[in-house]
Amino acid sequence: MLRIENLRFSYYGKSIINGIDLDIGTGLTVLLGPNGCGKTTLMRLMCGHLNPESGSCTLDGREIRTIPARSRARRLAYVSQRGYAGGDISVRDSVLLGRYAFTGILRSYSALDISAAENAMARCGVQELADRSVLALSGGELQRVLLAKALAQIYYAPGSAFSALLLDEPVTGLDIKHQLRFMALAKEISAERCVMAVLHDIELAARFAQRIIVIKDGRIFADGSPAEVLTADVLKEVWEIDGSISYISGQPFLKLSGDGI
Repeated sequence: MLRIENLRFSYYGKSIINGIDLDIGTGLTVLLGPNGCGKTTLMRLMCGHLNPESGSCTLDGREIRTIPARSRARRLAYVSQRGYAGGDISVRDSVLLGRYAFTGILRSYSALDISAAENAMARCGVQELADRSVLALSGGELQRVLLAKALAQIYYAPGSAFSALLLDEPVTGLDIKHQLRFMALAKEISAERCVMAVLHDIELAARFAQRIIVIKDGRIFADGSPAEVLTADVLKEVWEIDGSISYISGQPFLKLSGDGI
C-alpha cells in the first residue's frame, strides 16, 4: 500500500502540496484537477523524486526515500509526462532496460527478462515496432513503448517485487483506440496491484477509474467513486465549467450547459 501523511511541498516559497493524507491500495485510482493544482508534484513526491518539506510517503510501511534506488525500482515504476526511451536503440532494447533493477550493469538478460519485455510489448501493442529505433517513433508510439518498459520493470517482476505503478498523463499522444486499450489494461493490472494515474480526460476517468481523487490548490477537494466525485458542483468549483456527467447505457458522457463556461 502507498500511504501519504500530512504531505507538504513548496517551490521557491510557493506552497504546492498543502497537507495531503491518502491511503492507496489496489484498484485503479485516478488523479484529476486543473493545470497547476499539484498532481504531477504529488506523483514525484510519491516516487521519491522530490523530498517533502514535511510529512511522509511510505510503500508498504517503509519511507520511500529510504529505499535504495534499485530496490525501489523493483517495486515502483513511474511513467512521467516527458519520458525518455534511451538514445538510438531499438524498441526491444528500450523495453529491456526496464529490467535493469533485476539484471544490473554486467549481467545478461535471462529468459524471464526477455519474456517480460516481449509480453509487455504485446500488451501495449508495440511488438511490431520491436526492431525499430525509438528515434523513429511518433509521439504516441513512444508513449506506448514507455508504458511497456514500465510494465516490464514491475508487473512481470518475480515474487512480490511489484507494488505500485504511477502514471503521469499516460495516454497523452495516444489515439482513442490506444487510450481505451491502455486504460483497460491499467484497470486489469489494478485488480491485484496499486495503479495510480493522472488524467485530464474526465470521461475517460469516469469510464475506467474505481476511485477518483480531485486535487485543487494542492489539497484534496473530493475523493470517492466517479459517481460520487464528478458532480455538477465539483465541475463548477474545480474546473469552472457548467455541466454534469450523464450515463448512457452505463457509459459516462460529459454534458455541458451551452458552451460550458
